[in-house]
Amino acid sequence: MSHGLEEYTLEELYDVEENIDKLKYPEKYEAILTLILEKEKSLQASPEYVFAAQCLKDNEEVAEKKYTLFYIFIRVLLWAPFCAFLLTYELETYERIIAIAIFLSLLKVGKNICVAIEVSHLEKQVKTISDSQLGKK
Repeated sequence: MSHGLEEYTLEELYDVEENIDKLKYPEKYEAILTLILEKEKSLQASPEYVFAAQCLKDNEEVAEKKYTLFYIFIRVLLWAPFCAFLLTYELETYERIIAIAIFLSLLKVGKNICVAIEVSHLEKQVKTISDSQLGKK
């Protein structure tokens, strides 16, 4: 292959792929795609990648357990005052329905916040692992 593309890191190849004029240089673009595939395959076969993937899987399992416990905790925190509210105040039927709808909405928001927190943690871990692996040739 020409152009010395073999010497590029995977990160550099991704950058070239994004910025190359595909219509003007179709052969070079195909060569870049081929090299990216080859480097990704060799990266996935490396012991470091396998170890990183296993660590990520383990972290996902731990995060899922933490998320479940945190979500249960949030639900209990919301249930207690809601039940106290319903038992304490005399409400008409439509008021109870509105209160239940508001409560269910709060539960959904709480769940979405929990999911967003865990997703951001996992994305940071994936980025860290990817950054440590992409810099290698």
